[in-house]
Amino acid sequence: MKPRFFGFVAFLILQSFIIASCTSSNLDLERQRAARLREQMEIERAKEEQRKRIEARKASEKTDFADEDSDAQKTKPLLAKKDTISVTTGKVTALALSPDSEMIACGTDDGGIKVFKKSGGIAMAVKEHKEAVRSLVFSDTDNILYSGGADENIMVWEIEARGKAPRKVRGFFRTVDALAFEHNARRLAAADAKKVHITDDRGHSICELKSSAFGIHDVVFLENGRSLAAGSDNKTIEIWDIGKREIKHQLERHVGPVSCLCVSADGKTLVSGGTDKLLITWKIDTGKMIRVLHGHRNPVTDVVFLPDGKRIISSDSGGWLIVRDCETGKILLRTRGHEKSIESIALANGQNLLYAASTDGSVSIWEINSSR
Repeated sequence: MKPRFFGFVAFLILQSFIIASCTSSNLDLERQRAARLREQMEIERAKEEQRKRIEARKASEKTDFADEDSDAQKTKPLLAKKDTISVTTGKVTALALSPDSEMIACGTDDGGIKVFKKSGGIAMAVKEHKEAVRSLVFSDTDNILYSGGADENIMVWEIEARGKAPRKVRGFFRTVDALAFEHNARRLAAADAKKVHITDDRGHSICELKSSAFGIHDVVFLENGRSLAAGSDNKTIEIWDIGKREIKHQLERHVGPVSCLCVSADGKTLVSGGTDKLLITWKIDTGKMIRVLHGHRNPVTDVVFLPDGKRIISSDSGGWLIVRDCETGKILLRTRGHEKSIESIALANGQNLLYAASTDGSVSIWEINSSR
């Protein structure tokens, strides 16, 4: 009897132990489930917060890429598209306006040049360059046009002759990417990959400025033709004393090739744009940087000063135009000018008109609201 009793007691103790063990395991499982649930909830909460941040950023970008000045929606905008000139089925790669802004010269990727009259019609249509036209500039008369090409040539055109028998200026190394004409001294600056060539208005050589850079993309005359700025692939801008044939200042701040340059009407401020999507303003007399201007989300292709000297308009390879206050850097307007890259922009003298040449084969014409 006693052995049976003790066996029964042992069975009860074992059963209790098993039940306790199972209960403890169940509690551990419940705790693990609760911990996993809390962890999952934290993950879901973090995802939701991230989703809200992304949506807020997208909403901000959408607003930012519309006209950023809300008052512009209520009044006449700073830029209003007025017309479009259809130039080619290919790409427009260069643009220039005559001194009186009555003629619009366009260079194309197939080596062609078309000169349109503002009043209507075509003044000249030629195709002499063997490769893309990379640069155009008028002399101080409306009749003479210079063109620089990827075929290593400069051609001098008489518009009244409608492109017959052009004069060629040879001796360049690779693409002639930049041309500038100085009206006081009647000098032409032409930049290739290694040098800036200064010639008279007939193409006769005056001097050569041998750059330390490789690949010069834009040049502008400064100080009434006494000096010249050149922006290049090595991320710098060289300011040359033309008479001394030496560099006065070397401007360094861009983190990508310098693609475009422009000088203010008073001759005191230089603005540069680059493939790094930056615009930078500089003091010409000292070479000191004034301000870095952000805002473009594509490489900057060109920039011009408005006549008041306080605002600038810049273009980029995404087809955007940005108007901003030069002194503060504040963006006054951002608008999509073309679906494809805007290669060059030009401001008509005294007419409040901006011309923008695009790789979509057209030139758009914009009216500038000077009262704002």
